Amino acid sequence: KEEEEIEIKQGSIEEIENSIIKDLKLDKEVVTKLMRFLDVEKEEGEKILDFENRIIKDIKEVIKL
Repeated sequence: KEEEEIEIKQGSIEEIENSIIKDLKLDKEVVTKLMRFLDVEKEEGEKILDFENRIIKDIKEVIKL
């Protein structure tokens, strides 16, 4: 895929994220869900493999794999 150059203005993190999503014509709902799933932390006592599988499962549901 060809790289695109986008102009980023100053603002809050949320404003910058929304600007990038809009400029790249991405599905805001999907991108927001993916960012939320990728931002989660491993729960106390959770094994790394279980944590990774949980993240993969959640992402697959969003992108419908």
